[in-house]
Amino acid sequence: MPSHYDLENLIHAYLDGVLTEEEASRLSELLVQSEEARDKYWRIAAIHGLLENALQHEWLGTPHLLKPKNSGFLSRLFSSLRPLGLGAALGGLTASAVWAYAVPLARVFRELPLFNGGFEAAPTEMGALPLHEGEWRGDPTEVTGTKGRVSPRSGDKMVRFVRLGLPPDTDKNPYACSDLWQVIKLPPGGKRTATVRAYFNTDTSRNADFHVAALACSGPIESAGKLWQHRAEGYPGVHSFGRTMTTTDTDPATWQEAEVTIGVPLDADYIIVGIAAYRLGEQGASKWFPGQFADDVSIRISDDVAGL
Repeated sequence: MPSHYDLENLIHAYLDGVLTEEEASRLSELLVQSEEARDKYWRIAAIHGLLENALQHEWLGTPHLLKPKNSGFLSRLFSSLRPLGLGAALGGLTASAVWAYAVPLARVFRELPLFNGGFEAAPTEMGALPLHEGEWRGDPTEVTGTKGRVSPRSGDKMVRFVRLGLPPDTDKNPYACSDLWQVIKLPPGGKRTATVRAYFNTDTSRNADFHVAALACSGPIESAGKLWQHRAEGYPGVHSFGRTMTTTDTDPATWQEAEVTIGVPLDADYIIVGIAAYRLGEQGASKWFPGQFADDVSIRISDDVAGL
């Protein structure tokens, strides 16, 4: 059985339509041999499908469920093989055939160059939202290697949330969080969707809450802080906002994934990416952030394609 990271990458690559022939064969083998791998596939595929179809319907004005070529055949094939898992279905198809059947035909996705998404290159900066691209800014955090029982999900580094930005003794909000933000400019294009994904982990005695958020804006980046503050108020320059919460387990060997998808209008200039850890409920500020971590933050965008 490969690591959780390798398996999830293969599943996401399949769902995004970018598997090579060799990777398709590898994923097929894993899904046939491992019940754990099959369970993980169905969980990720369900989330992926719900998000993509909902956003296509609401934002791009496409039918609520895009029908891939020969979808009746594929539905019968998957239904008959679901007790065994998708591996048997994939085993008889090449990667190009899987792509043709499984990926919405009018959607193309690409990764945007988020700076230091794995926290390998540089420390984060303390302060308000960034005024330019190419940095993480926010509440006090620490870029670290293995810390306690938690190791980076990939690479040698991850980020640890340390405390709130406000003085701890003045913040009485039990739902306060320690935030990090990054601003990324958007390439030219039409109506699109953007998906931000992040992974979270804890070395704590109780479950902990995190979020990943995205805000599409227009105007100068210098206004990002004000737009974030007014993101829920219909403020000029604020176009769309989304946030997904996740709760980690208490197993430091596992990382929990969270992703959020938002609509990106024609006149959006940039996206504010946000990740956050919520304080634990214990008394005393020193116990609020004993071991909350994030790693592997990424953003992808759907390119405009003729016919939508």
